[in-house]
Amino acid sequence: RFRSNGRPLGDIIPLDNVRQVIQLIPKFGVKAPREMTCDNCLDVGHEFYLNSFADKETFHAILSYQ
Repeated sequence: RFRSNGRPLGDIIPLDNVRQVIQLIPKFGVKAPREMTCDNCLDVGHEFYLNSFADKETFHAILSYQ
């Protein structure tokens, strides 16, 4: 994906600002698009599920916000 000025969508985030790594799972219909691979799924996908069961800390962090 690209911004309106043609530059790629994305930002560089300093590691000091990263609080926790999460797992994103692409949402798609009955079947995944043919062009989607594990290397480009974040670019091809438009919506994502958050895997709250990836580890205990993620599960409790998400559960506490509900």
